[in-house]
Amino acid sequence: MTSTCHCNKEKKERRRLFRRFFQFIRWATPGVVLALIPKCPVCLAGYIALGTGLGVSITTAKYLRWGLILLCCASLLYFLAKRLPALLSSSKNNSGISPDK
Repeated sequence: MTSTCHCNKEKKERRRLFRRFFQFIRWATPGVVLALIPKCPVCLAGYIALGTGLGVSITTAKYLRWGLILLCCASLLYFLAKRLPALLSSSKNNSGISPDK
């Protein structure tokens, strides 16, 4: 009687799900932060003061706000540029158009 061990298969499946979860988190984090950034620097300064206990000037809050916006947009563009070749190749393969012979 031979028995096969499915441990490696289960580990690979778990790793694949773990990797997909973290890929989703990488995409979602900049979008969520971008959606939650307040429109006015005074509110951002207030949130920083409530969260950390540190007082921040309005000018500093304004620069922090723009820095966060640029950082989130840059990270989303980076993730898109990193993923774009795979997306384009999969759309070409699934387009239903057969190559000319």
